[in-house]
This record gives sequence, C-alpha cells and structure tokens, in this order.
Amino acid sequence: MIAKDFAQQLFDLHDRVAFVTGAGSGIGQMIALALASAGARVVCFDLREDGGLKETVNHIEALGGQALYYH
Repeated sequence: MIAKDFAQQLFDLHDRVAFVTGAGSGIGQMIALALASAGARVVCFDLREDGGLKETVNHIEALGGQALYYH
C-alpha cells in the first residue's frame, strides 16, 4: 500500500458528520474544507454574521461535498 492510499484510508470520514466552529474564516474554514475533502458532511458555525460561512459551504459543495451553515 502506498503512503497516499494509507493516509486516505486512515482519514476516511465518509458517512461521518463534523461540526466546525469558526468555519467562516481562517483555521476553522480550512478545517471545514479538509474534513469535507476527507468525505465528512460538515456543519459550519460562526458567531459573526458577516463572516464567510456561505462561502465556505459554497466551496465545499463545489468540491462535491455536503455542508450546512448556522450563525
């Protein structure tokens, strides 16, 4: 097994749901995108209404993932 396959198997999050706070920007946004790319359905939260929650969800959906957002 090559390293990439091992890493994908190790971090396979299909059929899992991840809740990410601060997903509108910065580290939280990057974590939400990483979890989605590993197959998780992501629920994004942020306290700021003017943050980038919708953009985070749009990006995840553009990559073929599933996401919701709440503020």
